[in-house]
Amino acid sequence: MVAWVGVRDAAGELLACAAHTEHVPGVPHLASIAVHPAARGQGFGGAVTAAVSRRALQHGAEVVTLGMYADNVAARRVYQRLGFHCRHHWSSRRLLPAAADTADRSA
Repeated sequence: MVAWVGVRDAAGELLACAAHTEHVPGVPHLASIAVHPAARGQGFGGAVTAAVSRRALQHGAEVVTLGMYADNVAARRVYQRLGFHCRHHWSSRRLLPAAADTADRSA
């Protein structure tokens, strides 16, 4: 983890957060972008995403990446509004239990 950004309410409760990580050295990747359900729709997700991105770009990054679930329409709108573009589509699958995986290979 390189850095965290967060938004707290007056009582100190965390409302939103985002992390700057690097899976590839020198290429910032945003992770753990989250907003408390009671605080959604108030711009906090965009604020933490923009803050982490801005910080990375100000420190010389040429690009900032992030990943998201395809069905997260609200997040997609936030990221697009901030200038992010989809460059790679991928999907993940549920792993089979070990016994089923072994049975499949023997058939």
